[in-house]
Amino acid sequence: MCTQEMMWKWCVGLTSNHLQSSLFEVCPPKSHSFLVGVLYRPPTASNHAVKDYMFILESGLQQAAARGKEVIILGDLNCDLLAKRNNTSVECRQLKGLLRSENFTQLIHQPTQITRDSQTLLDIIATNAPHNIKESGVLSLSLSDHEFVYCIRKLNWVKTPPEVKCLRNYAKYDPSKFYDDLRNVDWNANENSHDEMNVNNVCVDNAWSRFKAIFLQVADRHAPFIQKRVRGRDCPWITGQIKREIRHRDFLLKKARKSKLDEDWLAYRTVRNRVSNIVRRAKQTYNKKLIKDHQDDSKTFWKTMKKIFPGEKKSSVIKNIQVYGKLCTNNKKIANAFNMFFTSAVTRLRQSLDLGSNARKFTHVVNHSLPDFKFKMVDESFTLNALRQLKTNKSGGLDDISPRLLKDAAEVISKPLTQIINASLSQGIVPHEWKHARVTPLFKKRVSTDLDNYRPISVLPVVSKLLERAVHHQLYSFCNEHKLLSPFQCGFRSNHSTEFAAVAFSDYVRRGMDQGLLTGAVFIDLRKAFDSVDHDLLISKLQSYGLKNIELNWFKSYLLDRKQVVRIGTETSDYCTITSGVPQGSVLGPLLFLVYINDICNSCNRMKFYLFADDTNLLYADKPKNP
Repeated sequence: MCTQEMMWKWCVGLTSNHLQSSLFEVCPPKSHSFLVGVLYRPPTASNHAVKDYMFILESGLQQAAARGKEVIILGDLNCDLLAKRNNTSVECRQLKGLLRSENFTQLIHQPTQITRDSQTLLDIIATNAPHNIKESGVLSLSLSDHEFVYCIRKLNWVKTPPEVKCLRNYAKYDPSKFYDDLRNVDWNANENSHDEMNVNNVCVDNAWSRFKAIFLQVADRHAPFIQKRVRGRDCPWITGQIKREIRHRDFLLKKARKSKLDEDWLAYRTVRNRVSNIVRRAKQTYNKKLIKDHQDDSKTFWKTMKKIFPGEKKSSVIKNIQVYGKLCTNNKKIANAFNMFFTSAVTRLRQSLDLGSNARKFTHVVNHSLPDFKFKMVDESFTLNALRQLKTNKSGGLDDISPRLLKDAAEVISKPLTQIINASLSQGIVPHEWKHARVTPLFKKRVSTDLDNYRPISVLPVVSKLLERAVHHQLYSFCNEHKLLSPFQCGFRSNHSTEFAAVAFSDYVRRGMDQGLLTGAVFIDLRKAFDSVDHDLLISKLQSYGLKNIELNWFKSYLLDRKQVVRIGTETSDYCTITSGVPQGSVLGPLLFLVYINDICNSCNRMKFYLFADDTNLLYADKPKNP
């Protein structure tokens, strides 16, 4: 059915009087038109059979292709394409050869006429542009002795708009010159703050601001920021030689359309088929090499497989969003809407569950003889090793300092950064900028204009993770030394894994079976588990674990007054305050969540708990009761 928006017209000059056929041109709005041909070939034994049917059909297809348009043909050609090679008729072989020579793809692969004694494929749909067909198949409607064949064509193929990215230009970047320039910088303003006596006199925020200003001044000279338009999908298998072949193919197509000579169309089809085969083989070779190179690393292997066999396409470009019931296309308004939505998600969840906002205090004393947890100042070697271990392919935060630059300058900047870290630990203050996150909405599924169908990806300043790594190491060692974490918690811990949790779970069930016990299990997956952590309750738990004075103040400074912005394209939202949760994308966040959920195992002594972060398994074994 063609509506008023879908214009169409008959193509009288391209049809033959010898064939039972109709050909028309479909003209969708804001898209290229395409030709649709409906055919019927009488059986060979019929009185209406056309002797040279395939030759006439070939001539018609060549005339249609001469227009340079996409062509879709469908109909009952009375050639069984499912027949085995030794039973294939002459007409069937001619039809297959014709489709191959004209570069048509046959889309139907299931029987279209099914009787008690036979299954044949007589009805076909073939096209010279299979990439425009979203779906095709066979439906059983019981309207005739033939099944219903169909295909769904994409109407408006919209090219993904280019994404504008602001990034550093490393084209003329020389790490050795960058290092030399930083080495000549005067860092003396923080020099006297290296020992423990003087770090208390250093203003942490001022020290960080000075370091940042000096570092960025040098970095902007060697790797300045540029705006780059990123288009389309990366196709690394397309080499320079293949690009030249593609340009030559396109040149021949333009020439054939202009001259309309048979020899020019023949030259174009020859090169077109060769290019298609070259691209197909190059892609296969590239994918085989990727699989072979990553077959020993399961994580990288599955990432590679997702690239080779992608699922539903998810564009990273957000064009419009429903805001207060209206479709919004302004990137600034979209960014603000996302930020408000993300920061208020936990509040909405609590309201839907009718939970009060007042947090209860954690009054349970973990261990009366537990010593106080005290920070230890870090040395320069710790910071240097942490800088050298940075992954250069990770994104930088709002401070515009990339991990690549930090790693290249590790030996020069390790000393001033160590002074800032020690000043933070000794004063119990975290630099304000280190608590600011940049959030990117990532589309999940369903409707792309719904805010609820996106999840936030948070990126913190890289330098802040050096401080977090130092605190994590000390707090985690303290928890392990005094056995504070539940032995049944397997998430985010060394020497623990999902395999450990699965083995412990199955062993418990098997032991129950050996004793004649019936085991019941409840599997709990908490929604917004990390985002719904109550700060006051977490701080009271940390206090019961031996954190006091400066150490407790440091964690209060770390958790409270955190802010985030959302960036859409080149537009950035206003700042919003995060009122709950452990920081996403942080080093310390997972450990703090383990502390927060640690006492869940004490909530019921009659049940067995197995945990992997927020995934909780409850087991209870008992003798089965007689009915």
